Amino acid sequence: MGVVSAKSPVLNQVYANVLNKPIIVPENDVTGLGSAIFAFLAAGEFRTIEEAQEAFCPVYQTFEPQGSSRAVYEELFENYRHLYFAFGRKDSAPLALGGVLPELRRVAAASRTRVDTSERSDHNLSRALA
Repeated sequence: MGVVSAKSPVLNQVYANVLNKPIIVPENDVTGLGSAIFAFLAAGEFRTIEEAQEAFCPVYQTFEPQGSSRAVYEELFENYRHLYFAFGRKDSAPLALGGVLPELRRVAAASRTRVDTSERSDHNLSRALA
C-alpha cells in the first residue's frame, strides 16, 4: 500500500470498507523486514519464520470494515463497472451517460442520510448511557 496509506487513517479505513476486509498497517517502517527475517532464519538464529516474526515485527493497527458503508461501495462499484467497460473498449456501443451523475448524487444523499441517522443514534445512546 505504500507510505501514504500508512500515514492516512482515512485512506486505510476506505481500503477496509471497499475491500470489506481488515487492513493491517504496521506502525513502523517494515522495508526489508522480510529479507532480514529470512537472513536470520538461514543463519540459524531462529527455528521458524513465526519465531523471527515474533522478534522483529512491529506493532500494527487494524482497520476493520464498517458494515454501514458496504452497501454504498457496492452501488458505487456498479457505476464504476458501467463506465469502465464502456470507456475501456474501442468497439463498445455508445453509452447513455445521462443517468450517471444523478445516480452518484442519489448514492451520496442516501449515504449522508445514513450517517446523520447513525450519528443521531450514537448521540441518543450516549445520552441514555450518561
